[in-house]
Amino acid sequence: MKGVPLRSARRFIPWAMAGFSINLLTGLIFFISQPQQYATNVSMWFKVLFLLIAGINAMLFETSYTTGCWRSRRMRTCRCRRR
Repeated sequence: MKGVPLRSARRFIPWAMAGFSINLLTGLIFFISQPQQYATNVSMWFKVLFLLIAGINAMLFETSYTTGCWRSRRMRTCRCRRR
């Protein structure tokens, strides 16, 4: 991934958000349908943990990278604002 420009990778963020939302929705539906089966399953709790970590990672990346560019005094040289 080092050779891929960030601008190109950012095009996939809407797809990642859609996939994350679908995964969250279907997981909730499965959990609501049979809570006794999933509440005692250790693998399910690991999945929830890793999904939370992935969501927090994406949120921190989006907010820190974007706000860092807004704070930059040289907006012309900031890579995230170039198109």
